[in-house]
Amino acid sequence: GTIFYINQKVCTTLGYKNSELEGQNILVLSGQEGTGIDWEGRWKLLSEKNLDFERNLYAKDGTKIPVSISANLISYRGKNFNCSFVRDMTQRKKTDEIIKMAKLSLDNSIDMIFWLNSDGGFRYFNDAFLNKAGYSKEEVGEMNVTDFFSDDDKGWFEKGWEALKKGAAIEGLERMLKTKNGVLIPCEMNVMMIRSGDQEFTTTLLRDVREQKKRESEINDHLQRIEK
Repeated sequence: GTIFYINQKVCTTLGYKNSELEGQNILVLSGQEGTGIDWEGRWKLLSEKNLDFERNLYAKDGTKIPVSISANLISYRGKNFNCSFVRDMTQRKKTDEIIKMAKLSLDNSIDMIFWLNSDGGFRYFNDAFLNKAGYSKEEVGEMNVTDFFSDDDKGWFEKGWEALKKGAAIEGLERMLKTKNGVLIPCEMNVMMIRSGDQEFTTTLLRDVREQKKRESEINDHLQRIEK
């Protein structure tokens, strides 16, 4: 486990001088996680010659740095050396955490959210949409968005897609969502197109406005009674 060579990038990232690390045991960089010898990992490296894994290294000031390590067994002049390539995963871990939080927010939104491909197939849908529509994930995965709306003209989706491609956005459009048991739910629809590389899809937010319409009706009734 003695460090024979270490490049400047590692020293800069961890806050050490080259002379402080060469000749030291690799466990000096492992903090509390490196108090024991990983015999299983060593035997696996000896047998497979290559080992990829993730671990935390610790900088000189104690900062924990997540890294991915590709360890390679090299034999030179009768001696075995572990030549490891180490990649700092700090930014990737932060990005992964943001993506995880964003997905949790979408999955648990009280509003219905779904993404559509150009053919009207579903790329993503959240739990609120499943619960309102009354279908299972497997069922929705085999359906088309036109199955959920009561329009007689099935060409509305194609027309809307082309308009979105030209930069238009759909905001506050009232549509009737058709559930599995035939109930029609009045919804407010907001749609925009997302482009990622050579991919494009729409993201739709549907809000059930039954309670809103009920309140509006009650207010109108009350005002009419006052006027009388």
